[in-house]
Amino acid sequence: IAIAYQYTFKDYDKALEFSTKAIEMDSTYTSAFLNRATLYKEHFNDNEKALLDYNKLIELEPENSDRYYYRGEFYRNYLEDYDKAIVDFSKGIEINPSNPRLYFKRGYSFGELDMQVESIADYIKCLELDPDYDVATYYNIAIAYQYTFKDYDKALEFYTKAIEMDSTYTSAFLNRAVLYKEHFNDNEKALLD
Repeated sequence: IAIAYQYTFKDYDKALEFSTKAIEMDSTYTSAFLNRATLYKEHFNDNEKALLDYNKLIELEPENSDRYYYRGEFYRNYLEDYDKAIVDFSKGIEINPSNPRLYFKRGYSFGELDMQVESIADYIKCLELDPDYDVATYYNIAIAYQYTFKDYDKALEFYTKAIEMDSTYTSAFLNRAVLYKEHFNDNEKALLD
């Protein structure tokens, strides 16, 4: 009922009421905690209560890597606490080292802390696990190579891979054009991009 109120009827008060009722009926029902945490963070701006529910999820299922993923995402997106996000993504990786999204999200968090070497390592690991994971993986690697490491050949390689993966990814075209113009003196290719 909570899910129906939340996603079908957009009645978040009722969704919260029924999620809470489910938790009262079964204090180990992790789906209700996850749903309620989502409601608190997205619809009630109550990060404190959302964090309590994420903590409870981990308490109930400490060996479930997804629980660390969700709390890490919360730290990253809502609290902008990238250090704590990295800790949670790392714990998730420890539990499930074959999950590419944990490496992707940790790589993004490292990037936010300007830890580009760690960021690229995680993005590359993500691509080793799933070469088609996300076009942003290739793009973020290209950005780091271009602006942090000044390795323009590598940047060009990864922008091109991003464009091959998604020919509508305009940011990759724009940055590759800048690269062609400023570092390869190829105005013709820059103009094409």
